[in-house]
Amino acid sequence: MAIRPYIKKMNYKNFNHKGFTLIEIAVVVLITSMLFGFAVVSFGAINRQNLNIAASMMAEDIRLTQQLSLNQDGEYRIIFDCSNEKYYITKEVKAYKIVNLPAGVDLYNTNFPFHELKFNQKGTPSQGGTVTLSNRQRNYLYVIVMPVTGRVRIDTKLPV
Repeated sequence: MAIRPYIKKMNYKNFNHKGFTLIEIAVVVLITSMLFGFAVVSFGAINRQNLNIAASMMAEDIRLTQQLSLNQDGEYRIIFDCSNEKYYITKEVKAYKIVNLPAGVDLYNTNFPFHELKFNQKGTPSQGGTVTLSNRQRNYLYVIVMPVTGRVRIDTKLPV
């Protein structure tokens, strides 16, 4: 007995439809694109929140430095390190506090001389100025220090 492969002639009745319909594919693509859209929006919101947190933290630290100068009779300063995304609170040559900014937040620029803000023993800043923070979506926040009073505020617009 010869071994012959069993070949069955395919006809339309025996054809088994095991594919997806166009509607099923469209629904899957729609759901996937919606999930991707929500992920992109939430990622942008997280980056914006990190920027707000960094600006608030920096404003608090500037106020802290001012209070330290008042209460401890010393000249405290904040040194902004734009290349490493951090800043230092120092008294003379000793670092009082080192702060790294959150991930995705860029210490873009300052207009303080040598990127340094000093407070005298009366808590008065050496001068007024602005620290610019940004994130990956190029949103900017400005931490503004007023001259003489040392008032600190955060704004989305560069002061005039």
